[in-house]
Amino acid sequence: MINHNINRLIEFLHQDLDVNFIEPQLDKDSAKIKALINHSRDPLIRCLVRPMGEMYAPVYWDSDLTVKLTYKKGWGGYYVFLTTYNLAIFDLDMSLPPTEQQYPKHMAFFEKILTVAGLEKELFYVHATPRGYHLYLVSRSLDYCSQGSFEMGQKLSSDPAHLRNSLYYGYSVRATLKEGDTFVSKRIGSVGSGSEDPELVIIYHKLVGLQSLFETETHHTILSSEYLIPLVHRAIRNGGRFGNLHMTKVCPLWLEESSSEDVATGVDVATSGKANKVQIVNLTNNECESSGTIWKRVCKYRYFRESEFLETAKVMSQKIRNMIQYHIIKSNQDYAIGYDLGHSLVFISYSQLLCVDYDEKSRLKIVYEFVRYHPEYLFKVVKTNNGYHVFLVSHLLDHNQWETVQLLSRLCSDPIHILNAYNRGFSIRINQKADEKYPYREVATIGKGLANSKALKLYQLHFQLYDKYRTKFRCKEVETMIDTKLHLHSN
Repeated sequence: MINHNINRLIEFLHQDLDVNFIEPQLDKDSAKIKALINHSRDPLIRCLVRPMGEMYAPVYWDSDLTVKLTYKKGWGGYYVFLTTYNLAIFDLDMSLPPTEQQYPKHMAFFEKILTVAGLEKELFYVHATPRGYHLYLVSRSLDYCSQGSFEMGQKLSSDPAHLRNSLYYGYSVRATLKEGDTFVSKRIGSVGSGSEDPELVIIYHKLVGLQSLFETETHHTILSSEYLIPLVHRAIRNGGRFGNLHMTKVCPLWLEESSSEDVATGVDVATSGKANKVQIVNLTNNECESSGTIWKRVCKYRYFRESEFLETAKVMSQKIRNMIQYHIIKSNQDYAIGYDLGHSLVFISYSQLLCVDYDEKSRLKIVYEFVRYHPEYLFKVVKTNNGYHVFLVSHLLDHNQWETVQLLSRLCSDPIHILNAYNRGFSIRINQKADEKYPYREVATIGKGLANSKALKLYQLHFQLYDKYRTKFRCKEVETMIDTKLHLHSN
């Protein structure tokens, strides 16, 4: 996401940091550029770089929030975090830990901040933390990955690191104690004159209730918690089969009930004398000796050997863990709808509705040639900004069957697409990547086969969802803000 206007960016960062860095070359020293950005005091610049992936295990997930057990090396072990996606949370750190005697004074100060920022007609629940305050916006929904969220965070002087994490992965709060803390979070009042949004208040109380389950735990005791495994089971039971598949395919760690054997964490964690109730399975370590060669072949040459397909799919799944985080908002046995959090992407993933993505119009000849020899097939072609989506609507094919892999290969689908489809289904973006050059619309029907009624219904569903989510999480909003700021600075 590094802005194309790199010279202005570097000049701005030099002044922002007040440090004389050697000007890096974009091609050779991207790490230096990222270091400049990561140390910027300006949250707008800092947000140019996506936060590093997390080593986490999903504990609970539903359409409102996610609970994760995350390994924090610098903090000594595992901590529970809760993440929301439209209940906005802002983190205000203080130079010194606030005391209870200072709470009234600080609440009055927050009221003044809201007035200056033009937010006095909103309503925030205020929570005290050991190092500052959390402000929960309960008067209106605010998507985590939006210009509005970022601008509100700036106005409230939210912590830059928290603001960046919120922009990419959702609004997150910790549920377990840090070393030396006596409490995690406690509500001390409200600021603003707005009215409560009933749906947000429900999410807020759900978050606070889940937080209370872990508020006495530390990284020494968290693996002994009696709530972790039941919450995982509850999420799986309520989450929908295909949505659960997506969650399990991208998480780097997974929780299981502990056996009498040692806990296989994959990382060193200090624990108390209590018996651990949880075993943490590291899903990123199960690589074969040839995984490096297989991965290089896929990435560099966009190719895999049929004889190694299953192993290649397994390697692909391992490599993307902790690079992708999902939030599933609806799921059943036919599809999952969700957010790819770090990439501002809303998707629907089908378990049986085959789809091929072509970048060039000339590739459609492959489909026309295929139906000459297989007249029983019927395809629908949809024009996208940068190419075409081709849906098979005459047959339903399970995404993880060898027959499906062979058909995708016959249609010359990209190998990465084939592997992703095998692992997680046929995934389609249902929000804009950028401003539309062309309307997202059906442009052709190929073949003379009969349409399968269920396949056709699933195909039509993605158009309905595109109309709903088309402008959600506009990826260019924050980049545009950054470019505007750099432009004003240079002038």
